[in-house]
Amino acid sequence: MWSELSERQKGGLVGLAIVSALIVGYWLGQSGNDKKPMAQEPLELGSGTVSPKKPDEPVEVVMIRVSVKGTVRTPGVYDLTKGSRVEDAIEAAGGALEGADWESVNLAKILKDGDEVDLKGQIVKRLDDVAWPIRINEAPVEVIEQLPGIGPVMAGEIVRYRSEVGMIQGVQDLERIPGFGPEMSRQILPYIRFD
Repeated sequence: MWSELSERQKGGLVGLAIVSALIVGYWLGQSGNDKKPMAQEPLELGSGTVSPKKPDEPVEVVMIRVSVKGTVRTPGVYDLTKGSRVEDAIEAAGGALEGADWESVNLAKILKDGDEVDLKGQIVKRLDDVAWPIRINEAPVEVIEQLPGIGPVMAGEIVRYRSEVGMIQGVQDLERIPGFGPEMSRQILPYIRFD
């Protein structure tokens, strides 16, 4: 029977079939949309109510600004998220240096905007019985900080350099330590040995 139809008739039947298929597809698609979304009401749980949370609501991050100083690697002002603790502030400042007095701070204290964290150095009595010149590659931080112009922070940097890079062989190695310059080298050279 198909072969008996003219080309014009065949084209008309194909067009009619396509239009019919489109109408049926549209009708089936619309029938699924007859369901109306249910209104979301607060859920009753116990004595309180809980409203459903919208998944696309952005979470607002509140920042605070805190000053960190003392025996930390990089003292300064840091932006932290609200709810951060003293421990987080010290970590943001690069961590504590050797000789930090952990009793001087409450690591678990929650910080607020404008707070100051001051990680003190351990109080060490002057070591008058030190044999001068000292061996810079063996001396503890308490001895190194007694050198002229060297305090607890720079003494900590010298000890850190020794442990991370290796032995200090001469003035050139000392001057590679951040914050250490030719004038500081000149001041301490009579008081140190490199062996």
